[in-house]
Amino acid sequence: VVLLARALVVAELCWTSLRNYPAIWSFVRKLLSLIAVVVLAYAGITAFKNTLHIAAFVLTAERGLEMAIAVILVALLGFGVRYKVGLGPMERNIVIGLGIYSAFQVINNTFMNQWMSRYFDWWVSTRVMAFDIAMVIWMIPLRNALPSPEPAPVLISEQVAVGLFRELLATMRELTSELKRIARWK
Repeated sequence: VVLLARALVVAELCWTSLRNYPAIWSFVRKLLSLIAVVVLAYAGITAFKNTLHIAAFVLTAERGLEMAIAVILVALLGFGVRYKVGLGPMERNIVIGLGIYSAFQVINNTFMNQWMSRYFDWWVSTRVMAFDIAMVIWMIPLRNALPSPEPAPVLISEQVAVGLFRELLATMRELTSELKRIARWK
């Protein structure tokens, strides 16, 4: 349940940072849906092959979802830096905190059974410490009041767009007629 809630937080972070870019958000929404289907299908196949179906499904889904969360958050940060898509300080810290925790969970789920079982007490303490670090990172921007959301910029009004479109069509008609006249002249 907590993992599903974190996945929904990641989806909301993507929506919050990309909602002013509808074409990009449409693509990202489809990509997030595809990732969810692939993770659940992989978990189902792994669970079917295992004798403990439910435990294998949950553990595989957890590992896959943690990996997906880590990759999506790194991509969101990279996308924000590259294209200057604004993540506010609160969202940025939540992304960093979730990313650290998800990366640590991926490492934990991958190596815990094989190499870390000897250091189980130490490893559990490190896991709790990773969550505490993520919580502190999340709380830092919450010290201040949230800024009021800025309205989405209006790039061009509908009336101006229609006028420009008509001018463009008129210019294209003139160019077409000029090209036809030149073609007849030769």
